[in-house]
Amino acid sequence: QRSDGDVDLTELSAALLSRLRGDVERVFRPVQRRTRHAQERHQQGDRPTGEAMDDVRSASSEQFFNDSRRNTIVVLGPRNRGHIFTEDGRHVTSIRLQPGELEKKTERKWWTPMRAEGIAQLRAQLKARAER
Repeated sequence: QRSDGDVDLTELSAALLSRLRGDVERVFRPVQRRTRHAQERHQQGDRPTGEAMDDVRSASSEQFFNDSRRNTIVVLGPRNRGHIFTEDGRHVTSIRLQPGELEKKTERKWWTPMRAEGIAQLRAQLKARAER
């Protein structure tokens, strides 16, 4: 804003365009860094996630968590594996939890235990996706 109270449209639009440029670069930068194979796998989106699906099927209700910071669902598997899903059942990624990481996230309430109906809904969504 200028000293006379009017908005400097040139300055405002330059700032907005600069921010937009940064956002667009962040979106497309990973495409340039991926190998052709990695890019093809990324574009498939629903590539086979057998280990994640097996872990979901065998997980007890105590192994399902809502991630409140990312609005995702975390399912714990054996050997410190964790699988991250969107709320509509898409597999995002799989991770290895560091020692004490689960305790830290639950103590801070970043991850909270899921209710039975949420678990049933996730399993149903995953089953429906597998049948497509």
